Amino acid sequence: MLDELSPHLARSKAADLLGRLEDKRADQALPAEMELALLWALSRLGEIEIEPEWFGTGRVPDAYSEGLFPGLSAFIEIAAVSDASLSGEEDMRRASRLISDHASKIKRRSGSYLYYRFAEESGYINGAYYRRRRVVRDFGLDDNMRRVIADWVQLGTVAGTRNSSPDYK
Repeated sequence: MLDELSPHLARSKAADLLGRLEDKRADQALPAEMELALLWALSRLGEIEIEPEWFGTGRVPDAYSEGLFPGLSAFIEIAAVSDASLSGEEDMRRASRLISDHASKIKRRSGSYLYYRFAEESGYINGAYYRRRRVVRDFGLDDNMRRVIADWVQLGTVAGTRNSSPDYK
């Protein structure tokens, strides 16, 4: 695909794509594969310009095509969806950061000793396997959560539970 696109690619863009395709990190290689595939597919519809120089300064679209929609020209911006956002990783990071920050307000740096494990659900829908983390996007600490975290950080236990003392004293 890269060879077939080479007449449409500036040398720097070809080097960028190749570098990301060969990257060991999946978060770099997979979006590059998707970008390459979409640009290649667009080139099959008709003439395209990849990162058109005539667009001007600032943010340049990934491609320009007059073949995507009959009788219309189109500027195309390719945005890769991160696997982290699909998996709930962003929401988990946000929730853990809120909890850790609150713990560290109670006892200096105590939040850096916390480890998180989020509940998940999984199963099959119409024969397709799914797995979802059980963390809500708009998670926030309520007064009860703040009290429980404060008790645990200050006392090493929470009233009514069998928590052991943290190892970081």
